[in-house]
Amino acid sequence: MTYKVLIVDDVATIRGFVRAAIASLNYSILEAHNGARALELCRQEQPDLVVTDWNMPGMRGDELIKHIRAEDPETHIIVLTAEGARDQVGAMLALDIQGYVLKPFQLPALRRRIEAVLLQRLPRAAFPSQG
Repeated sequence: MTYKVLIVDDVATIRGFVRAAIASLNYSILEAHNGARALELCRQEQPDLVVTDWNMPGMRGDELIKHIRAEDPETHIIVLTAEGARDQVGAMLALDIQGYVLKPFQLPALRRRIEAVLLQRLPRAAFPSQG
């Protein structure tokens, strides 16, 4: 199964780092530089996972997540953020995201987080009972 991953960040370098972290996993990778473009791609491509920045100009990450949840509550979401304060983390988790990664991040750690979240999307039939 090939997963679609949408990377959303206003900084091209960060999008490149995320792409590099998962390039060898053979996912279909989409990119958006802002929330409006991300919503367009979500509607057109229906990604399995959105990896989004929290602090972006225009539409912030929390607004983007609310729009995604309203249209497709099954989309998995990971937030990239430099905000590690308890109230900020609480606000993120309240939006029913599957996780967050603090910036600056290590590529292997980000890759493991993305893989773990996408494993949650596998149908139960992918894991035959051992009996």
